[in-house]
Amino acid sequence: MIKRLSLPFLLSLTVCAVAPGCSGSTSGGGGGDGTGGNGGTPVPFAEAETKVADAFCGLIKPCCDTEGFSYDAAKCRSGYSKVFQRVSAGVESGRLKYDAAAMGNCLAAIAKTSCNTPDEAAPAVCETVFQGTVSEGGACESSDECVGDLDCDETCKANTTPRGKAGDACSSSCDESPGGGVSCAGSGDPGAECFASDGLYCSADRKCTATAKAGEACEAFGCVPGQHCVEAECVPLPGAGEPCGNNYNRECADNAYCDAQGMCQARVAVGEACDEAAWGQCAGDAECIAGECRVSLASPALCAGGPS
Repeated sequence: MIKRLSLPFLLSLTVCAVAPGCSGSTSGGGGGDGTGGNGGTPVPFAEAETKVADAFCGLIKPCCDTEGFSYDAAKCRSGYSKVFQRVSAGVESGRLKYDAAAMGNCLAAIAKTSCNTPDEAAPAVCETVFQGTVSEGGACESSDECVGDLDCDETCKANTTPRGKAGDACSSSCDESPGGGVSCAGSGDPGAECFASDGLYCSADRKCTATAKAGEACEAFGCVPGQHCVEAECVPLPGAGEPCGNNYNRECADNAYCDAQGMCQARVAVGEACDEAAWGQCAGDAECIAGECRVSLASPALCAGGPS
């Protein structure tokens, strides 16, 4: 399978570099005369690379300056040049449709973004800039070139793995992220995918099974969110001050994280000191940057190296 290039990427790449998880391309047009709801001017594809680099490099530089990170303008611009090289062939061949109006609206929306609102650097309109045009059976180079939900495996093909219902034979348990991404874990054998959002998981006997509630009997990954399986019973995830080193994923309740000593600690507030080696230490959307919990577009890697 040739995976998607994550085409909102092109315009949300700054965010992807800071917080992975950008979704794939979506269908639909950018709309009308290019003014949309964002007041953008249509951008011809020949000008898009320069205007995207102007927008994002112009956005990230003051953020890097504010955070005290070294900023490399040349690498920032060259990073966007590499990104556009990935899609130029698709646009030129007609396998990707480029929407100049949507690009204009996207850049207008991005211009309103600030350093401490990274989630807003990927407006929904940016996801409509590119649409795949290749129908089922047509040759493709990435899944973004395929229409709808088709996937690319040399040609555009329908995804034949069904979404499981309770009782269906299954191959994996899957989670869906708010951004639209899907992560699955399982055997890789033929069978349906069981989704946590449907209240299901793929059990040891390879059946889509309802996740267990607090106090109910369970298997390793078979509890509802906020619970985990201990001695075959779903119990609440540990909170601050409780041990977490003996649970499979070293998980804690939402307001806590598991430290190196296997104890749940309260998450650290924005502006407070943190340890960059401790995953999930900062509260909310903050990340540990240069030893402090911050909400920012900037990171040392992004400022010094640009998108990749």
